Amino acid sequence: MKKIDIRKHTHLLFGFFCGVLLVGVYVAGSMYLGIRSGSSVVSAAIPALTEPSADPFVRGWAWSSNIGWINFDCRDLGTCATSSYSTRLNLATGRVAGGPNEHWAWSSTIGWIDTNPTAGYPEAPNHGLRVDIPTGVISGWMRACAGAANISDVPPSCTGGSVDGWDGWIKVMDAKVTQRGYIKNNAETDGGWMWGGDVIGWVKTWIAGDDGVYFPAADCAFGIDPASITPPQSVTLAWKCNQLVTANTCSIDHGVGTNLPATGNRNANPAEATTYTLTCQGLGGPAIKTVSIAVSGKVRIIEVPAGQ
Repeated sequence: MKKIDIRKHTHLLFGFFCGVLLVGVYVAGSMYLGIRSGSSVVSAAIPALTEPSADPFVRGWAWSSNIGWINFDCRDLGTCATSSYSTRLNLATGRVAGGPNEHWAWSSTIGWIDTNPTAGYPEAPNHGLRVDIPTGVISGWMRACAGAANISDVPPSCTGGSVDGWDGWIKVMDAKVTQRGYIKNNAETDGGWMWGGDVIGWVKTWIAGDDGVYFPAADCAFGIDPASITPPQSVTLAWKCNQLVTANTCSIDHGVGTNLPATGNRNANPAEATTYTLTCQGLGGPAIKTVSIAVSGKVRIIEVPAGQ
């Protein structure tokens, strides 16, 4: 029998693999082979997402040491069936815009407060309550109807001069929409402030904790599918943000992507349990959401140099 020197024919054994990177995946004592390109064994689906919050109404409470709490939406008191009022914002312009009952706040001490008076401002700026969408800075005037000469209750309205030397005007002095929509000062170190003269005094828009006034703010839904994988499977990350997120300002860590649109999806190939963080800029931003993936098994990368 003719003897074959196998050393002269090793190229037959490795010819199909020269220059190719092999991935050995050891799972529960078994090996799976794949290409480093990240091709998946099982395709991931795009996760179903709930709609991110896009409520256009100002909610919550402001505090005056002179007159007590001021509320911006009847839903907070559960009184909408008998006394319907709110302050609705146009999310494109940041201005108060709505029907007859959608530019009001309420104080149990002094009654109705118009959040979008249309004339008679004591000084600049010459507009009602307003938020600058790019910066989140709030400016403008409100007016307590108890200080107006002309007042009616149904629907509430107040115009004209002062009453007993008090005109009811309340000016935004230092206020900004911050994360989750809460209104703080421009330095974001304390509550925002409004000034209502001697009768109302200083009005604070945020108290420590979650008590205060909050505006609509940037918000996103973030999902992952599947929630658990065995390598080399891939996952799909999907997100959907409301209109207050600035275009192309989203990012996902672990190298998934930057300058992403406000709605989209991306694939990822995690080799171990990973928490992904979506960060998007916008009004009151950043909006931050996280999702996690469970990974079973251990991935071992074996590199075979070319020509070996």
